[in-house]
Amino acid sequence: MEIKDNLKILAGIVGVALVYRWLIKPKKQTKKQKDYSSFVGSPFGQRVMFTLTNTTDKVQEVPLFNAYSNIQNQSVGITPSIAEFNRTLLNDPKQIRSIEIKSSGSTTQVQKPIQVYCKDASGEFKGSYLYPMVSVNQVAQDMTTVEPKNLKINGECYLKYKVEPKRTVVLIVHYKEIKKSDKLSSAKKKVLQKK
Repeated sequence: MEIKDNLKILAGIVGVALVYRWLIKPKKQTKKQKDYSSFVGSPFGQRVMFTLTNTTDKVQEVPLFNAYSNIQNQSVGITPSIAEFNRTLLNDPKQIRSIEIKSSGSTTQVQKPIQVYCKDASGEFKGSYLYPMVSVNQVAQDMTTVEPKNLKINGECYLKYKVEPKRTVVLIVHYKEIKKSDKLSSAKKKVLQKK
């Protein structure tokens, strides 16, 4: 009887140790994981959400993701502060996969175009637009998604968005980290192409 009790106790200890190892103990970071940004907008670090609130009686334009300037439109509140995210862009650029726009009760607000400003080869900012559209088949008319092609926010590109009077807008930006190794390999490819 005594041996059976000891085996049960030993099995229990081994079981608890395995549960701790698999579920509780944090995993070691690999080199690949260390290359990513220290900014974590979500638990997975692949999306960030900002709430824009215009309390005025006029349409307000808001600059977004401008890594070189901390100048913001004081008439529009942004929570959480976008400044921390902007500071990370020069060292840890991001490629935007999609932008979700939500505004309770306003189809016109969520369909406002997003202005994209990127530096061209001459160093001047050139503008283009992203057009969010509410689908005819979509049940919720107060939310849209736009999926830009190859839009990198890194200080060379930033966005501007207009917020209607007395309106609150939620922007959820889904992004992919541009790894430092990717930047180096693309630079090497450019050098090799020149030779």
